[in-house]
Amino acid sequence: MEINWTVINELKPSTVSIIIYSDANRLKESLRKTGKVVFTVGLRTKTTLDIKIFSPERDIHDSFLIAYIPAGAEDLKYHTTTINSYFHGTQTHNYLKLTKNQRLPELKKYLRCVLEQLLPDVTNLEAEIIIHDIPELSI
Repeated sequence: MEINWTVINELKPSTVSIIIYSDANRLKESLRKTGKVVFTVGLRTKTTLDIKIFSPERDIHDSFLIAYIPAGAEDLKYHTTTINSYFHGTQTHNYLKLTKNQRLPELKKYLRCVLEQLLPDVTNLEAEIIIHDIPELSI
């Protein structure tokens, strides 16, 4: 998969919108149709990243937290947590860690692996990464 990366550094947003019943198929179809994807990256904790995926289309409000280990990215460092969700029961999340040796290149590798699993039939993609107030991931 050929990915053209655009990295934007922004201050942390003052508000966050959460969509409870997002549709993964609608999101994937939008990404295929536009050939574009948007990721937001913020700190979950001091050393773990909160990564979400969105469509660039304004009328597609589906978004998902990315907190798993995709094929091809098993060698990266993760922090594993188990939570009980009212909507989904018990879930295990693997958050990508921010370390001295794991910065922007490793984040791009992780996101590439996510996209290759999510959209195996797509060969070219424009990916925008919006990083919220994480100086360690600055270009």
